[in-house]
Amino acid sequence: MDIITTATCGIMSGTAAIMHFKVAEPGKFKKAKIDLILYGTSKSMENPDYGGGFLLKDILKRKEIEVIIETDSKTIKTSLTLMRLKPLR
Repeated sequence: MDIITTATCGIMSGTAAIMHFKVAEPGKFKKAKIDLILYGTSKSMENPDYGGGFLLKDILKRKEIEVIIETDSKTIKTSLTLMRLKPLR
């Protein structure tokens, strides 16, 4: 059996980031933290020319990213940078 491996610089369906956000201090919400999965192939709802791959690239370029989390009762706005992201241990 031959195995062929190829490489690409493009975003593929398996490209994703898993993020965990603290949205409030304990007691303000039933859950004070949320999990987010960002797929590289996802598209922006506001700008179809911008998607998950571009967002991941901007994070890696150390750009400040505006994060808006909408719940049933509240909208939370914050920002993140690569330096503020903490790896899972």
